[in-house]
Amino acid sequence: MSWPRKVKIVEVGARDGLQNESAEVPAAIKIELIERLAATGLAAVEAGAFVSPKKVPKMADSKEVFQGLERRPGTAYPALVPNMKGFEAALDAGVTEVAVFVSASEGFSQHNIGCSRAESLERLRDVASAAAGRNILMRGYVSCIAVCPYDGTVAQDEVAAMAEALIG
Repeated sequence: MSWPRKVKIVEVGARDGLQNESAEVPAAIKIELIERLAATGLAAVEAGAFVSPKKVPKMADSKEVFQGLERRPGTAYPALVPNMKGFEAALDAGVTEVAVFVSASEGFSQHNIGCSRAESLERLRDVASAAAGRNILMRGYVSCIAVCPYDGTVAQDEVAAMAEALIG
């Protein structure tokens, strides 16, 4: 196996980290954090998620965050979107790059986005098609690849199967 010639690092703390904070983080603070991260020269800072505010209330202000950002040339500001509703909301907020995900764990998929892994793949096919049709860059990833808070240890063949399904 040969190693890739380059690797893209995407900073996700402003999205993944802040969505789990117990305290409410105001949009202005999120914007400042994202802009400071971008000022370090990062190529990509995942700045928010267009998800159900009932499931992830800390991301309910993602539109405000994206619309308040001063975007640095050379830095991408992707948003996480789990479905077409999130994709459309992201576009409305001015997002030009999206991230989609599937879970290697069935329990995590059910608890996190309210559908099975197979259903999540179906939803993402529509997002992928819409993104391609609008020239929106899309990155995909597999979450919950080691230990699931609901199912326990995740089998590596499940991780591989979901990665293959996401690519395909």
